[in-house]
This record gives sequence, structure tokens and C-alpha cells, in this order.
Amino acid sequence: MTLAWLDARAGLAGDMLCAALLDASGDAEALAAELHGVMVNLGLSGFTLRLSRVRRGVISGLHFDVVLHNDGPAPMPEADPRHHDHGHDHGHDHDHGHDHGHGHDHDSSRDWAQIRGMILSSALPQAVKDSAVSAFGALAEAEARVHGVPVERVSFHEVGAVDSIIDMVGACYLLWRLGVEALTVSPLPLGGGTVQTAHGVLTVPVPATIELLRGFPVFQDGRRGELVTPTGAALARALGKPGPMPSMRPTATGYGAGTRNPEGWNNVTRLILGEPLGADEAADVPADEVEVISAQVDDMPGEALPALISALLAAGAADAFAAPVVMKKGRLGQLITAICAPERAGAVGDALLRHSTSFGLRRHRAQREVLDRRHVSVSTPFGAVRVKLGARGGELLQAKPEHEDCARLALAAGVPLARVGRGRAARFACGGAPMSLIATPHHDLCGMLEQLGFTVLETNDPADAAARADLVVVPWVNRPLSGLEWCRRVREQQPELPMLVVTRSDAEASAALEAGATDVLRLPLHDAVTRARCRALLTKMNERAARPRAAFAARVLDACPDAIITTDATGLILTFNRAAELLTGHLAEEIVGNLDLGVLFDSPSEAARLDLSLRAATDHVLLNQPVRLRTAEGERVPTMVSLAALFGPGGARDGLVGVYRDDRDNDALGERLATATAQLVQAERRGSRLMTVGAAAWELNQPLTSAMGLLELLMLRPELSADSHERLERAYNQLERLAEGVRRVAALTEAPASPDAPLT
Repeated sequence: MTLAWLDARAGLAGDMLCAALLDASGDAEALAAELHGVMVNLGLSGFTLRLSRVRRGVISGLHFDVVLHNDGPAPMPEADPRHHDHGHDHGHDHDHGHDHGHGHDHDSSRDWAQIRGMILSSALPQAVKDSAVSAFGALAEAEARVHGVPVERVSFHEVGAVDSIIDMVGACYLLWRLGVEALTVSPLPLGGGTVQTAHGVLTVPVPATIELLRGFPVFQDGRRGELVTPTGAALARALGKPGPMPSMRPTATGYGAGTRNPEGWNNVTRLILGEPLGADEAADVPADEVEVISAQVDDMPGEALPALISALLAAGAADAFAAPVVMKKGRLGQLITAICAPERAGAVGDALLRHSTSFGLRRHRAQREVLDRRHVSVSTPFGAVRVKLGARGGELLQAKPEHEDCARLALAAGVPLARVGRGRAARFACGGAPMSLIATPHHDLCGMLEQLGFTVLETNDPADAAARADLVVVPWVNRPLSGLEWCRRVREQQPELPMLVVTRSDAEASAALEAGATDVLRLPLHDAVTRARCRALLTKMNERAARPRAAFAARVLDACPDAIITTDATGLILTFNRAAELLTGHLAEEIVGNLDLGVLFDSPSEAARLDLSLRAATDHVLLNQPVRLRTAEGERVPTMVSLAALFGPGGARDGLVGVYRDDRDNDALGERLATATAQLVQAERRGSRLMTVGAAAWELNQPLTSAMGLLELLMLRPELSADSHERLERAYNQLERLAEGVRRVAALTEAPASPDAPLT
């Protein structure tokens, strides 16, 4: 686990953060080359990433610049008192008219949906996608609030340019590449003055920046210019949390330089990387300081307390609460307490006096120790739940689902709140660790299981364990039921449920395994052995659970009489069922994950035509049309394909699902009808109408008979719906009447319709 502290008291912009990350990596050139490839794969082109070592004040830092090939870097401007003196990517946002080091493609304007689709459809790691979408989403929401438009209608101007996208997505990628799991950001400077934008002259900080910095500690120190850009604020909002430098062991430092070199201060953003301290080291680290503000009241109605608590939190309190107390003269009252950062004490104290009936308050400074906290979003059977994780010394100690998410999902699903919460989401956040039920718990064992992320419940009922648990742990010597009886009863109801039995001897271990235990633990317990055994059982359990589902899905696909082929967004084949193997002659094990769908089409133009038709769609689309597939032997097989294009939330195509039906029988029927038509033309040319009609009857009877036979076979299919059966029956009756007419015509012309079926 890598921690990072961003010292942005000189200012923050996207290019400066990228430069600081590259500088801290230890091999900036190699990582920049890697980043260039990532951006090309994202779909960007016509640019070069340029790194240069510069001095800003007395500090040497790395300058990161995106040079566009169509216009190159913009010339360095002269100082302008209306403009910032920071020189980051300020012009990226709001169409700010700033001159800076990047050469923007100023005609490039992308809206929020386009950028989101570009990111989601890319091959970026999922964590990078999530971070980039979060950062751009925060900026889009800020713009929407400022301009009073729906977030879907937000259009980025300079932020949609190539260099700005590289700054934003590049920062997310570099944080992931360096393994940063927690980013803490220092207080940010607001700057001052005005800037010229596409919306006119705006004061600094510009509206989007101050929207993004809601809740962040900020300051003004007299410097002029735009010191924090909207892109910098969006990255800080989405990827970091405000706070002092965390307790850690520093491992690397990087300095990201701005374009300008102002007098009197160092125009660099500093990034410090480090490892979390161990539990023994963390105990010696001083805690951070908070301000505790309190007052007691005895004349305030209970209905007013929620509004007071809300006002304290809105003023900047980290926590606020009321506790009942007995005051002098036996009066019942409430002790109101708020905890906040020292710099917010004035605002919180003012809120307490304004919204309560107290005539005064008390303040004192307190030391606070907290776990390293972060939020993750996890999937549960009811939907996504945010889970707050708490760690110390790199070890995960707490995982708590957010109550609001659990309550919302429980209400939507119509289930009790306890089914959504009570550790279920937390255990998913802890790496998918299962629920463990333990009989007559051993304290050491409970602690070990909880540290592994298990939700530990206690029970003395084997039936309860068999119904609810993912893992059962029971001592061999147990009351009222022995470990042997536990094994027998659990196995009667759940033959596959993993079960650990704690034993004291080899004899007990042997008896437990014979009774159905999955594995045994020997007393005294050893932490490493216990962890390894539990993890091994978890792995086996997940494999067993996944195998039946995967096998059933494979059987369903292979049972389908039509070829089913699915691809990802790039066209790479992901699914190839048995019918597809029979149709094309390719083996699934050779083609899945190795070949593109285009190699199966008869010609590249046909594949391109289908692709263009699907790309023109903006939502889930189904396309039905004939295509020819090329088999492994080079044969051109006519098929009728139903293609479904799947689109993600950003509007980008996620993949294709295709069902291909062998159309060779219908193709042969069409050829025979064409032959009959040709013979009819020849007969007319000879001037013999009777011979023409006879020839037509001769040739038409056989394909009609074949078509009737095919319809009879189709009507015998058990999965056919009643509506489809009725339509096939109507078609069969029409063909039968047509065949009767053919036989009558053949009889009139004395031309037998078929040697095998003489006319009557």
C-alpha cells in the first residue's frame, strides 16, 4: 500500500500533478513513454509528451508539457496583471483565454457524454476508468450548477482538448501506476484578481473551481492569478481528501513545475510518497488536533435539536451530537458537542450560539487518533453500496456500509434493512470474505477471522449454520453438541459447506475429517496457519460455486441449434458455441480470445458495413440481415444473422452478441426456383406455351415438396411457440394449394410433374 501527500500550497493544476507523479516515479522518461502509449490507445493522436528539468525559485522540478503537432507549443507570454502567474493548464477550463505552455487544439470541443464514452470504452484498467470518470464527472456537475443546465448537457471546451484530457486521465493513470491507494491534499490557495474567459471577465477563483472546492480548506495569501485551475480542483475533489501529511515512512518525492517562474515563491507542486507505518510504529506517532466545542441547554425543545446538529455540520463540524444530562437544581438538559478542525472552530462556535438557546460555549483542544479511512463502492445482491474502510499500519480493521445506501436498497427491494447491512456489504469490501458462524467461540480464533474480513456470528444450532454460513468453525470439544455431532448434522443439510474443526490431537483430527470436516486446526492456534487455512477454504469454495454456474451456462449455449458468437468492443471473440464450431469449422479453444470477428466474414467490406450500421445506433439495437461467413476451409456459408449491439452508460459500445442461422437450405431452394425461371424463359423463346408451363410445373413441384417437408420439420420443434406454429401451418397450407395447382397444370400439358409422383 502506497500513501501520497500532495503539498499544493503553491497551486495545483493537472499538468503539475502529472509532472510531480512522473518525478516521484524514479524513471520519468520511461513512464512518460508508457503514458504516451496509453493515451494513443485511448484514441488521442497528434501530440508529443515533453519533459524538461527546470528551476522555479530555488526548487528544481519537472515540467510536463503536451505538444500538439498541428500548432506546437504556444509562445511564452508577457506578464499580464489580469492573468495568473502560475502557468499550468489554466486555459483548459471554461475557455479561459490564458496563454500557457500547452498548445491546445482550440477547435476541439467534447461534451461530457463523449469524454465518458471515450474513457469507458477504452482498455484502461478499471480503477483508472473509475477515477477518470469521477474527476470529469465532478467537473461536469460543477459546470452544470454554475450555468444552470442539466449535467448531461454540459459541453467542455478547452477541457475537451487533447492536452487537457491527457492531464486529467494521465494523473489518474499515474496514481494507479505508482500504486497510490490514498491521496491526501494540503490546503489550497485561491489566488485573486480576474481572468478573461469565453463567458467574459470572471473573478478568481472562477465559479467552477470554488464549486469543486466546497468543503476543502482554502486560503488567500495575497498572490494574484488563478493558482488552482478547475482541472486541478476536480482531481483533488475526486481522487484525494483534505488533510495534513499522514503518518508514513517517505519513499519518494516529486516536484511538478508550473510554466512561469515568479519572484518571491516556488511555483511547484510537491508530492510525497510513503509506506504506512506498522502498528507498533503508528502507536508512537502523535495524533492530530481537533477543537471540541460544547454547551449545555435546559430550555431548548427536542424538535429543535436536529436542526441544530445540521447547522453545526454545515458550518464545518466533523461530528456533532447531543447527550442528555442532569444540570443544577435537578434540571434535565442536553449537552451539545461539536468536533471540528481548529481552523473551523470560529464558524462552528458561531453556529452553536446562533441556533441554540445557550448564552455561551466552551472550547478546548484535543488529540485525536483516527484510522486511515477511504470509501469503496461494492456490489451486493441488492445493488451498489458505499463502504467506509478503516486501516492502521496497512492492516484493514474496519469496514462499515453506509446506512443511507443500505436503507435505500432495502426499501427498493422490499426487504428488511438487516438483510442488506449487518456486514454483508462490508464483507464484500474486504475482498469477498464470507460469513463465518462459529460455535463456542475461541477469542483468538474470532479475532483472526475478523482480521481476515470475515463476519463472525455465534450459534449453537447446526441447522442455523447450514442455512446462513459460508464457513463453519467448531471446536471438537464443544457443549452441548460435540464437534463430531456438529459435523454429522451440518453434513446432512449441506454436504459441500466448508467446515473447520479445532482439535487438540491427531486422533481428534482424524475423527473430525472422517466425520465430514473440510479441514482441521490444531491447538495452540498459529496466526499464519489459521489465515492460510481459511483463505484456502475460501478459494476452494469460490471455485466450487463458480464451476456449476459456468458449466450450466456452457451447456445452455452448446444446446442452442444456432451459432452464437459474442465479442468485446474491439471485436475480439469471447464466446463461440458448439453450433458455431459446426458451422465454421473453427474450434472454440483456438478462436476465443485470439481472433477478431472480421476474419469470419466473407469480405472486409461486409464486416465494415455491419459495423457502420451498428455504430450509427445510439442505444441497444438489433440488426437482422443475411451475411456470408467464411469457414476454416474457405467455404462461403450463407447465414441469417441477428446482431445485438450493447452500449454502456456512457454511450460507448461494449460489445456484440450475434446469433447466426445456417441459411444453406433456403439458399438452395432459391437457386432451384431461379433454375425454373430460366427454363420458363427458354420455353417462351421457343414459342411453346404448353411446354413452358409443363417445364415450370416440372421444376416447381420438387422445390415445393422440399419446402413443405422443411415446414413439417420446423412445426415438430418442441420449443416453437403457438403463434409461430400457426404461421408455419398457414404457410404450409398455401404451399399445398400451390402444389395442387402445379399438378393440375402438369396434367393439362401432359407433362408429369415428377417421375416419383405421377399426376392423377
